[in-house]
Parts: sequence; structure tokens; C-alpha cells
Amino acid sequence: MLQKIKREVCVIKYRNLPLSEYDKQSDSEIYHYPSTYSLYWIKRTKNSSKDLLAELIKLIEKLSIRQLIFLKETNAPWISKNARTRVSVKKLAHAVGYFKSHKIGKHFNGGIQIATENLNQFLPHFFKLTQCDACFHDFNFMDVDQQFIFTIHYSGEVSVMIIDQRCDEEFLKFTKETDFIDCYREGTQRI
Repeated sequence: MLQKIKREVCVIKYRNLPLSEYDKQSDSEIYHYPSTYSLYWIKRTKNSSKDLLAELIKLIEKLSIRQLIFLKETNAPWISKNARTRVSVKKLAHAVGYFKSHKIGKHFNGGIQIATENLNQFLPHFFKLTQCDACFHDFNFMDVDQQFIFTIHYSGEVSVMIIDQRCDEEFLKFTKETDFIDCYREGTQRI
């Protein structure tokens, strides 16, 4: 089951979540990212989104993560007008329907807390929005202990920011037990 969290509460309670806001005076984006120990970009050895999500859930479970918090970096609704109106793309419409059934509609801009055992139902819809809606690009999710921060790119690559050394060692150990490989992006650590 998923639990909605007001944006203001989520931002205060989970301070390690990345945030950004447009500043009209300086005509630039202002970013808040937590101090991290490491940053990895990983991908599956095969290009299947179903396999990607199953492998990501496997990694999350190995890291003993029980609850995740999802939040958009910018203060904007989860479901954009573009996603709501593109009914011709059936998989996108199905994903939008899933979120609507959980009362996440055109105005909800807060966080979502979800138990790891419910990720099998949630992540396919989340990833479908990531792939099909250009406005759904700046979502991050992290464990409630605020040690691991994940982002799923529409290409199927996954960013993992890790807050401390102990968690970094766990991540490296458990990633080797999955089918993830390094993306070799510049400025990131190697697995």
C-alpha cells in the first residue's frame, strides 16, 4: 500500500531528497543535493524494462530497505497535463489510471511512501511515466533512513547516490549479486 505525504512535510522530514526550484530573479535553477559519499550509474546487461525493475527490487531488498520515499525535485504535480491527455498511448493511460486509483491526480505534488513488498505493483507504472512523459523526469526515491537515493532514467539506467561509507560497501557487495553493470558515466564511481 502506498501512503501520500504532503510536499512540505516530505521536504522537512526527508532532507536528503534532492530538490530544485526556478529563481525568476536570477533566471536560473537552484539545486539542493545532499552531501554524498559516492555516486554510481548502473544498468542491466539486457535492455528489458521488466528485468530492470525486477533486478532493482532485488537490489533494494538485498540492501534491507523496507520503505521508500518518492518525490519530484520540483514543486509540480506527479501527473502532468501531457500524461493525462495522451490517451492514445495505452500503457501511459494505464499508468495514469493506476495513480488516479490511488488519488494521485493532476494536483498532487507531494511524496509517496511505499513498502518494498509493494514495488512490484508500483514501479512498472512509475517507470512507464518516466519513459513516456517528458515532464516526469526529475523524480528521486530513497530509503526512509536516507542512506540511498535512486533515480531511474527513461533509458533504463539507474543513478544511486550513497550517503556514507558503510552503505557504499554494502551497495558494492550486493550489486555484484545482481545483473547490474557500470554505465561508465564520467564523474561517477565504478562498481
